[in-house]
Amino acid sequence: MAREKLNAKLHRAEVLVVDRAAIKARHLVYLLVADKAQRYPWKRSPILYIGTTAKGVARIAGSAAHRADDIFARYGTRRFVVRVATCPRRAGMQTWKVLEKDLMRRFKAHHGEVPFLNEWKNLNPHHLSGYFSERKLDKILKNS
Repeated sequence: MAREKLNAKLHRAEVLVVDRAAIKARHLVYLLVADKAQRYPWKRSPILYIGTTAKGVARIAGSAAHRADDIFARYGTRRFVVRVATCPRRAGMQTWKVLEKDLMRRFKAHHGEVPFLNEWKNLNPHHLSGYFSERKLDKILKNS
């Protein structure tokens, strides 16, 4: 008896798109942003995670895949994107880590807590590093 052929189809939805901006710099700060704003204590925001990497785009893809189940478990979330923030280098300093911490502190100052998938719960939102302006940090968080 002949077996029935299996059906294969290509889905129209893009699952992973890598932009040149993610490949240019190795040291990146990335934000996982849902299509639906989530409820935080003071204000809604679509940002679910703020992370950093020194390994480039491969780490970002792994992180997105690792957290996909937690993101899609949130009510109404159908898709999410990864946004990248970079900063210039400074000798003797890991500026991307400072940027990540400052972004989380500003997020906590505006929303009442850090993003849901981040685990730093006891950040003081009023002690910024001073390397980045509050206005620039707010612009990154608002435009993501």
